[in-house]
Amino acid sequence: MAEETFHRVMPRGTRLRQLLDVEISGNPPDGSILLWDAAEGRWVARQITIPAHTHSPADITPQGHGSGLHADLLDGQHASAFAAASHNHDGTYVKKVGDTMSGALTIDTGLSSNALTLRTSNTALYSNTGVILSHSAPAPSQRELRLFLENQQAGGGGKAALFLRHQRGSWPDARDILVYDMQTEELRLSGSNLRFLQSPAGSSAGSETAYQIW
Repeated sequence: MAEETFHRVMPRGTRLRQLLDVEISGNPPDGSILLWDAAEGRWVARQITIPAHTHSPADITPQGHGSGLHADLLDGQHASAFAAASHNHDGTYVKKVGDTMSGALTIDTGLSSNALTLRTSNTALYSNTGVILSHSAPAPSQRELRLFLENQQAGGGGKAALFLRHQRGSWPDARDILVYDMQTEELRLSGSNLRFLQSPAGSSAGSETAYQIW
């Protein structure tokens, strides 16, 4: 038998004669250790089997003390890519698309000259961008005003117009109160009773002089 080195695991209470009573039959496989077999009353060689693992070992080269994690990144993103713990996501949170905000909104730009920008890249005929002013008190056919910039040429181009529209139900019931053609610079006003009001200097509301337009 080839020379082998064995490690003995000795239970508590092992006697010296038990320690010396070692019987090894044949040539034990590599990786065997000696264990006390109480049933046989002697030490026997037992092979240790290490099961194969299918998972990959940890890569200890990056930061993270062998965990494979980078202390500054999460899924490859820096902390600035994630919302802070103080970020508000409760019922008052307003999403960027298709959401409604209740309450007043104040836009304070400080020294900036631009307060709010409305933009669209849609070049379809009659595509537009603008704002809607609506009040629930008047009748549904009276309550809505729209201020918008409209594309009047399919595919885009030079034809565009600014509208102030009284939306009285669906088209063609709507009335265009003001239309400004940005190509021809023509300005059109429309109403059943058009008047200019002139107020004397220092006068209060209600003292204006009305000039009718035909």
